Amino acid sequence: MKILYDHQIFCTQQYGGVSRYHIELTKELKKYSNVSIDIPALCSKNSYLAEYKNSNLYILKNKWLQRIVKLINRIYTICLLFIRHYDIIHPTWYASYIHMFCKGKMIVTIHDMIHEIYTPYNLKDVKIKKKAIYNADAIIAISENTKRDILKFYPDIPANKIRVIYHGTNHLSKNEKIKFPNIPSQYILFVGKRDGYKNAEILIRAIANIIHKKNDIVLFMVGGGDFDNKELDLIKKLKIEKNIIQAELEDAILAYLYENAICFVYPSKYEGFGFPLLEAFENNCPVISSNSSCLPEIGGNAALYFNPDNEKELMECIESMINNQELRQKYKLLGKERANMFSWEKTAKQTYELYTELLDESLIK
Repeated sequence: MKILYDHQIFCTQQYGGVSRYHIELTKELKKYSNVSIDIPALCSKNSYLAEYKNSNLYILKNKWLQRIVKLINRIYTICLLFIRHYDIIHPTWYASYIHMFCKGKMIVTIHDMIHEIYTPYNLKDVKIKKKAIYNADAIIAISENTKRDILKFYPDIPANKIRVIYHGTNHLSKNEKIKFPNIPSQYILFVGKRDGYKNAEILIRAIANIIHKKNDIVLFMVGGGDFDNKELDLIKKLKIEKNIIQAELEDAILAYLYENAICFVYPSKYEGFGFPLLEAFENNCPVISSNSSCLPEIGGNAALYFNPDNEKELMECIESMINNQELRQKYKLLGKERANMFSWEKTAKQTYELYTELLDESLIK
């Protein structure tokens, strides 16, 4: 079984769930004796690909070079599609060029429907994605919620064309020797981007109310870049400047933060899957999550849920975790059990089965 994963996502992400997904699939699928995989990315900006290829030469940081290399990678991909026969073509993103040269079975993975829900005015991206969906021989949705959203926007797509295959867990590397200076003794953890549907503002407001009662609580926000002016104005207005930290941190420190947090809070209004839930579960961290989109599907009974529009409800959940050690221990244990349900090995096995089914169908025809 010859498989092509193209260059697209590796030219746009240095880190990220989509590029991680394709690298983890590659690692697991190559364990099958009848599988060979090509990733036609001569160079990229992606750290996972560099690690997989065991070469830092793959990482390009200059934006102009990235654009040139992206074009070269596209030409290289097209050349491979002409020269070699691939049984399965599984693009890493939605660009329509690959449909014109695809001779094997094409699979597309839909990670979420954020463009359709939150930025429908972004017609170019929506149209490109729509074309990918309709041209695919099969569609992988990474949650039942994502499958429902696909059918909501494109009801004429046959439901049996869509296969739900969950992601695996991303094991954060650990190094006990690495410490972040001045880690507070009591903190609530948030990870990821903060704007728009990520809904971080409600967490900042809820924490402010708690801080004004209990001044030794800190909100630790990892990732998402520096606070912007709007966020800084809000933090100043709420008078919590000394009780909030933002930092960009490597995995080893993030794992430590998960392990030692009072809890992790995921206030997002929409996710396709929600990797940080599983990261928290794996690293023995109690979870408070919004009850929207796929999050209850992925979190199961291992999280304390709240309405993402209800600040008071979120505040009560956080206070429950702060004040109740038995509750925290309960969700730590439930989280560990839940994390065991997700693995890249299982993701790859189900993906391989889908590939095989598609090829068997083509042989019958």
